[in-house]
Amino acid sequence: MAFEALLDTDEERQGRRLIQQAGTILTGLHGDMPESFATQLFARGAPEDLVRYEARDLATLAEDAWRFLKQRRPGTPKVRCDARGGPPGAERIKAISIIEIVNDNMPFLLDSVMGELTERGIEVHLVVHPILTIERDTGGMLVGFRGEAPANGTALRESFIHIHIERIDDAQRRAEIVQAIEQVLADVRLCVDDWRPMREREAPSARRVPSSRPRAEPLARKRPATFRQARPSRTPVAANRRHSGWDRLRRSGEWPWGAGVRIRLDAR
Repeated sequence: MAFEALLDTDEERQGRRLIQQAGTILTGLHGDMPESFATQLFARGAPEDLVRYEARDLATLAEDAWRFLKQRRPGTPKVRCDARGGPPGAERIKAISIIEIVNDNMPFLLDSVMGELTERGIEVHLVVHPILTIERDTGGMLVGFRGEAPANGTALRESFIHIHIERIDDAQRRAEIVQAIEQVLADVRLCVDDWRPMREREAPSARRVPSSRPRAEPLARKRPATFRQARPSRTPVAANRRHSGWDRLRRSGEWPWGAGVRIRLDAR
C-alpha cells in the first residue's frame, strides 16, 4: 500500500470508490465518452461533498457534463444553470441546481465566478474545476479529448467549471445568474487579454521611475555625549557637582582608568 494511502481519511477513500463506480456505470454507454472522464471531472472534488451522492448520481452528472462539453463556439464561453429532475431515486440531484461553464483556460476564472455567487448570497455545495485539453473543429465540435495532457497542435486547454448550488426553481432567477456570470467572464477575458499590452506600454515609464525618485539624504551620525561634551546644567544639583571630585578630575584630566578613556553620560 502506498504511503499516501495510509494518510487518507475514510471520506477520501469513499469518494474515490464512488468515482470509480460511476466510471464503471458509464462504460459502454457512450462510444465517444472517454472511460476516464468521470474520474477527471470529479477527482479534485472535496471528498466531504462527493460522499453525499450515490455512484449513479455522479454517473448521471458526468454524462450530462460530457454532452455539454462536446460543442462550444471558439473564443466564446458557454454557461448554463439548470434545476434538473435527475433519474428515479436521485434525490440529491433534485435538491440542487447546477452551474456549468466551458471556457478558454485563463487566470481568475473560478475565483471570479465564486465571487459573483457569494455576492448574490448563493449557497454552494460542490465545486470541481478540471482543466482539459480539447481539440475542436472550426465549428466548435469536439473532435479530440486528451484529458489533462499538455496541449499541442490544434488542441487547446479549456476550463470546465461544475458547481452545485442551492435549488433554484425560478427560471428567471437562473437566467439572471447566467447573465451575471457571462459578464464576469467577459471582464476576466478583457483583463487577461489587456494586461500584457498594457505592461509593455508602461514598461518605459516604469524604467524611469527609479531615476526620478528623490535621493534620500544620509542621516547625520550623532556622536554620543561625553563628560567633556555635556552641557552644564543650571540646576542646583549640577551647580554643587561642579565643585565635587568629579569636577576636579574633569579639569585635571587625571582619569584613574587610564588615558583616553571617556565616560558616556546623558546630556541634560
